[in-house]
Amino acid sequence: MLLLTLYKQSEEWHPVHASLTIEDSVLYPLFWNLLLMMFHLFQNHFDGLWRKLQTYQSGEELFGMATTDYPELAQIRKELNLLQKLYKLYNDVIDRVSSYYDIPWGEVNIEEINNELMEFQNRCRKLPKGLKVSYSARKRVKTMST
Repeated sequence: MLLLTLYKQSEEWHPVHASLTIEDSVLYPLFWNLLLMMFHLFQNHFDGLWRKLQTYQSGEELFGMATTDYPELAQIRKELNLLQKLYKLYNDVIDRVSSYYDIPWGEVNIEEINNELMEFQNRCRKLPKGLKVSYSARKRVKTMST
């Protein structure tokens, strides 16, 4: 069946097979950029697979067939959504903190910077419980805020 082929393709593109970890990427910014590029490639590929899955399931419904579920694809979709939230937060922190170096000394507002960093900490706390943020990633965000 075509959906089985789609699932096998998704296995080949799964980020786990790239053996890149969040811990490694926090330590090495270039590695992080590579991880993000791979994530976006996989996300785009998976979006195409997901659209095909929905099309095939609609066809199964149309012809009165039992729809075939692929829980593995649903799990991958859920993981991608969680990773997307984490990556967005990490990029926001990195972008904002690196922009602090461009502020002239006379215009530095410590209270504003502190409030922004506290907001990032709050966003870290609000991440879904299903998302396990590594200790090193938490430590990195805390270090940036001190």
